[in-house]
Amino acid sequence: MPALSRPPPSWDSIPGGRKPHPGDTYDDESERLHSSENVAFSTKGRITEQDLVRRRSQTSRAVAEAKQRIASALKMLREADGDPKGALLAGLESGFTVFRTAPPGQLAPFLPRIAEIIQRIHDGLNAQGAKIALVGSGVPGVPQNATAWVDGNLSENVAGLFSLGHDKMSEELPPVMERSGPIHLLEPGQIAWYIVHEATHRFAGTLDYQYSPYFEEVQEDAFTASADPEVAAAMEPAMLDRRKVRDPREFNGKDEQTYLGKQSNWYALGRRALMNADSYAQFVLTATGAPAPRT
Repeated sequence: MPALSRPPPSWDSIPGGRKPHPGDTYDDESERLHSSENVAFSTKGRITEQDLVRRRSQTSRAVAEAKQRIASALKMLREADGDPKGALLAGLESGFTVFRTAPPGQLAPFLPRIAEIIQRIHDGLNAQGAKIALVGSGVPGVPQNATAWVDGNLSENVAGLFSLGHDKMSEELPPVMERSGPIHLLEPGQIAWYIVHEATHRFAGTLDYQYSPYFEEVQEDAFTASADPEVAAAMEPAMLDRRKVRDPREFNGKDEQTYLGKQSNWYALGRRALMNADSYAQFVLTATGAPAPRT
């Protein structure tokens, strides 16, 4: 994947003589600029002017990174021709555990669905006026334990689906739909992972079947890599056993709050992962060079 931090050869070469935004990234291979320029930023709640400048800069960088990673993942999917290999296959296996159990000849039917979601978030984030709201203090109705969120669409609100969710015990995938309004970001959500996650909600109607244990697993890998060899050797069997793909019938449909609970559910997602927001965030990031948890 091209470097995520190189500016264009000359800002004067950009049409309209535009000024750079924080995190603007030029992709040499595609000769394309990834930027937050198109994004319509707004604020909700109380944010000091100093914090707003800092948060706007941080989010602009996250948007540019997310856009480049999304574009790179989409290109990899298009070039796979139904036969994913290398970094693409590693990303698919990390984000969608069904790719670790299905025979190679049965993987191709899953790819159009994934490519459709990635195309929709690519187009949505790059549309002029794509909306992101930075959320401060004093905002009522913030979802519990949220780092970011989008509002439900009218049909979801009427049917109560946004609060109750799709039948999480079913592997039948819900229809692809859009949700309304901006992507809301609390400060912890101002990274590329959450931009991708919320973009799949906003532009492709994904659900939160299960949140990924990705961050905890990467930290666990880093710890065992630096730990005393005897300590690492003692930890590793149980650690890797928790990451084995489980029978989808073991999925309990609950948003597990504990690390071990999340692991158990994550590896039993089955086909549900094809409509799970965190599955796309993990796929996009790991396919484009972010660390993948060892399995």
